[in-house]
Amino acid sequence: PRFGSNTTLLAVTSSLNGDWVVTVRHEAQRGVRSVAVFLEPATFGGRQSSVSIVSGLAAAQLPTFLVRRGDDLAKALSVPVDGRAS
Repeated sequence: PRFGSNTTLLAVTSSLNGDWVVTVRHEAQRGVRSVAVFLEPATFGGRQSSVSIVSGLAAAQLPTFLVRRGDDLAKALSVPVDGRAS
């Protein structure tokens, strides 16, 4: 789908497939406000590392919120991983 510049794309996932990061980054480059909420899979029983996803989001300079099992959601979603306001 095509998103307009007055749209906010909110990606909420625990996927370790980096294709979604590429898509979100592409939309951000097109001027679509884009935000990622990444559910840390290892804290929910996953066994693979999420380092490549988290570093890919950081490299794309996307506002990213990291949620781990047991987190207080209000707190986890209040400040992005890099500490900048979204």
